[in-house]
Amino acid sequence: MLSGWPREGERRYQAKGFIDVDPVLRHLKGVIDPFFWHEATTGQTEGRVVMDKARVFGLRQGFCVPFHQHDGSEACISFGGARLELSADEQAALHMIAIYAASTATAITHPHSQAEPNGRTRGDLTAREVECLKWSAARKTA
Repeated sequence: MLSGWPREGERRYQAKGFIDVDPVLRHLKGVIDPFFWHEATTGQTEGRVVMDKARVFGLRQGFCVPFHQHDGSEACISFGGARLELSADEQAALHMIAIYAASTATAITHPHSQAEPNGRTRGDLTAREVECLKWSAARKTA
């Protein structure tokens, strides 16, 4: 799980096993198009606690882009915040950004699954690349 959510919120999410009852994760299994979080919580009472806890950390609304992998697994990229009002163009832009981010995350987390044209596999990240990614994850802008 790659995350940019508040650290304490992510820690609680993991510790309480919310991944098993998260309505967004359950919903993505049955859809291929991006969706808003509120579409996933309709009629689900056990997943409501996950969404209530997210609100404590300022994550009241969200937009999720699902990915269905060739091996049968699912993944998603969610954008969330206190308010999220997106036009159709903004939704399309986030969809494209998510596709690019998912591809890049796969390349970073599974560097040897990407073969170079000459048959060699890509090497690991340099120490500087890892440092820059950590700074980006900490929301450093310079």
